[in-house]
Amino acid sequence: YARAEQLFQEALAIRRSTLNEYHPDIAGTLFNLAVFYRRQERLPEAIAHYNESIMMWHHVFPEGHLLCAQAMSNFASLLLDIHIYDKAEILYQNALQMLSKFLPSTHPSIADTLPRLAMAYYGQQRFEEAEYLYAKALQIWRVISPDEHPETAAVLNNMGVLYLDMREYDKAEVLLKATLEMQRKLMLSTKALTLHHEFILLDKLANSLNNLAILYFQCHRYREAVPLFREALTLLTAFFD
Repeated sequence: YARAEQLFQEALAIRRSTLNEYHPDIAGTLFNLAVFYRRQERLPEAIAHYNESIMMWHHVFPEGHLLCAQAMSNFASLLLDIHIYDKAEILYQNALQMLSKFLPSTHPSIADTLPRLAMAYYGQQRFEEAEYLYAKALQIWRVISPDEHPETAAVLNNMGVLYLDMREYDKAEVLLKATLEMQRKLMLSTKALTLHHEFILLDKLANSLNNLAILYFQCHRYREAVPLFREALTLLTAFFD
């Protein structure tokens, strides 16, 4: 990591000295450094480089650009992780507006950004706004991929959890059951390329089992909850044995 950071910094210094003050290559290097620092959990440095990268993209492309939207979305996801929901909301809104300017309404990048903005609303307890965006994202993913798709399952799950928090248990149960069914199909149809990929698939299935079990537990339907909790635990335990 130390060598990688040194190379990034050297590349940035060379580009600053040889290119215009505001240049796409400088913005791109700043963004790469931000991603690098984020992966190392050096958040203050990541935030500073995201901010500078986005500012530069705005100077380079005043009318907007997909690379600028990518930088804003990536920065917003970091802010979501550290629960700074109001700032994440602004970035996702700006990114979504920019994506909508350059891409068709059913593009995967738009479908991916909508539920992320919904998560920013969810974190601020703005459930109705989150519900609307989840529904819109779900509609787009079903157009993109009518069959089972990991992103469709993710949106179904998040929307189900939203209804669970709103105590709309009937709606939550329908969505969480659909999520679990889809995750089971994905588990059978998707070939894990690496051990890490296999764990991701198992973890998503276990998470779906756990969320539906929590719903049953909250509704005092303990006989339905217990087998789901046990299955989730068995999946993860078997993986690590």
